[in-house]
Amino acid sequence: MSEEQGTKPGLGWKPIAAVAVVIMIAIAGIFLVREMGKVEIDPNEVNATLKIDYGNGIIEEYDISTVNNTLPGMLSASIGDAEFEVGRSIEGVAFIESVGSVENNVTVDGLSDTSSMWWAYSINGTFAPITSLAFEAKDDIAIIREGQIIELEFIVTDGPSGVFEDTGISITVNIDFGNGTYLNQTIITDNYTALGALEEAVGYDKLDMAVYDWGVLVNGIDGGSTGATIDGIDDTSNYYWFWYINDGYASVGASQYVLQDGDVMDWKFEESSW
Repeated sequence: MSEEQGTKPGLGWKPIAAVAVVIMIAIAGIFLVREMGKVEIDPNEVNATLKIDYGNGIIEEYDISTVNNTLPGMLSASIGDAEFEVGRSIEGVAFIESVGSVENNVTVDGLSDTSSMWWAYSINGTFAPITSLAFEAKDDIAIIREGQIIELEFIVTDGPSGVFEDTGISITVNIDFGNGTYLNQTIITDNYTALGALEEAVGYDKLDMAVYDWGVLVNGIDGGSTGATIDGIDDTSNYYWFWYINDGYASVGASQYVLQDGDVMDWKFEESSW
C-alpha cells in the first residue's frame, strides 16, 4: 500500500500582507525623517559674503543669509542698523556715509588724512559708479544676488559709490476679470514689489487681501472675488486670482516679488483646475 503524498500548506496572504505593511511603514519612516530634516528656504533669501575694509588695516568678513538683499540690508544683518549711516548727495543720490566711526573728514586711528576717502563698494569685483544708480534696483537700491561677494571699502576716491537714486520704474499692469472686462495701464512707480505696483494701479481700497506668515494673498480686485456675483460668470466659487510676470507664472507671492524696469504683470481671475 503506497503512502499518499501530502501537500504542504502555503504561507497564505496574511503573513505576506504583514511583511508588506512593515516595509511600507519603514519606507514612510525614512521619508518622514528626510522631510523633517529639510530646511525651509525663503524664496527671496540670499546667501552672500560681505567684506568691510576700514582702510586702516582692519578688515571684517561676514557670511550673511537675509531676505533684505541690498547693501544696507547686508550691513543691517552683519553689524546692525546702529553701526552705519546712509547719507544723500546734493543730487539726491544716497550712499553709505559711515560704518562705525569711520567716515569722510573724520579722524580715524591708523589714517592720517581722510579728507579724500569715501566708502565705495563693489559686487563680484565690479565697482558701483560714483553717486549714480548701480547694478539692478530694488526699492531704489542695488540688488545683491545669491552667492555674490560684496566689498565695502573706505578708500581714496572722487566720491562714494551710489547706493540708490529716486528714479522709479515703468511697469505694465494688465488685469483680466474673467468676463471680458480688462484693465490695462502702464505706471511709473517707486514701489518695487508686484503687490505694491498692483495697489498703485487700482487703489488700495479696491483690493481684498489676506495676510499670512508666507506673504499676502490677493482674494479680490475691484469687486471680483471668489463667490462674488459677476456678470458673465455663472459660478465664481472656484475662481481665484492668479498672477503672471512677463508671460510666465509667478513662482512667489506678489508681496515678495521684486519688479524690474519694463516688467509686464498680468492678473487673471480664472477658474482653478484643483
